[in-house]
Amino acid sequence: MTIFSYGKWDSCRGLACLAALAMVFTLSCASKPVKDYRLVAQGSLSASRVVIVNGVKVAAVYLDEKHLAETLREKGYERLSNTLQELPLDYFLLTITNGASLPVDFNPREANLMDGGWNNLSPVDFSDLYMLLPPGSGRKTVLQDLQKLTLNRVVRIKPGETLEGMFLFQRPESMGKNVALALDGFYLDGKPLTVVLTFNAISREGE
Repeated sequence: MTIFSYGKWDSCRGLACLAALAMVFTLSCASKPVKDYRLVAQGSLSASRVVIVNGVKVAAVYLDEKHLAETLREKGYERLSNTLQELPLDYFLLTITNGASLPVDFNPREANLMDGGWNNLSPVDFSDLYMLLPPGSGRKTVLQDLQKLTLNRVVRIKPGETLEGMFLFQRPESMGKNVALALDGFYLDGKPLTVVLTFNAISREGE
């Protein structure tokens, strides 16, 4: 199953968000924001970050231009590649595998991308995306394609199942060095799971 979600400025609400905010705020106090950046998993140069919470495996991959094009091509939506790469957005591919013995409910709207002081973003919604897209008939086609791939309600992931999809966040002018993707939308047997994936912003200058 494939899901695409989208991001705007937001406040911190859930436990994962609060935990992530405390973490990145502490780490970012002495660092300067990075202007022309890409994200890598904290402590490495890999674009992928994986955590396992109560048997639920969550992997997030930051999609730069190359990986975004590859992902869209694999999903059969290569026609969206040029348009999406021109938008001021950051893209993540999220893969969730339920290794627990009970179903997991996931609400993709309960997500925050934050860096401890400069930015706290929630997924972009369709009204924001509509304004970002260039006017014309192509805008309607892009929105129709994305709507087919977007989840706007809670999804239940049964034991042994895998869910995969994208998050789209507004790309700020600069990002703090330490970044967290806080996912407060996970519920195992009705109980919330604290899922936080940490990244570092590094300069693209010279790449």
